[in-house]
Amino acid sequence: MSIYKQNIKELRTVIFQSIGTWIGADWSHNLEINERYPNQETPALCYGEENCSYCMQAETDAQEADTWALNALEAIDDGDIDRAHEYIQEASKLEAHYGDNPTWDPSLELFEKLNEIEEE
Repeated sequence: MSIYKQNIKELRTVIFQSIGTWIGADWSHNLEINERYPNQETPALCYGEENCSYCMQAETDAQEADTWALNALEAIDDGDIDRAHEYIQEASKLEAHYGDNPTWDPSLELFEKLNEIEEE
């Protein structure tokens, strides 16, 4: 098996294993003012409040990122690595909105590695 094909196989595995690992805002963050404590001047911290709009949006974004990742796996199966890369970049953008990107960084790094191999 060529190095390129080995890396495609590894990429597929990394993407598959990443799906479902980012589930939303699983860190403390500020509640929006007026969301739960309307008379408080500074926001309170949220530790997974049931009706926190930030938590709900992060969960929605995490689910959307997983959909992008599933689309990337389909693109890989179709042999369209560039399209798969675009899909993972979209997943990455969603998570990066919250400050970092630990879920999708390994996949993005493998795409860069594939580009280097392809250029050789």
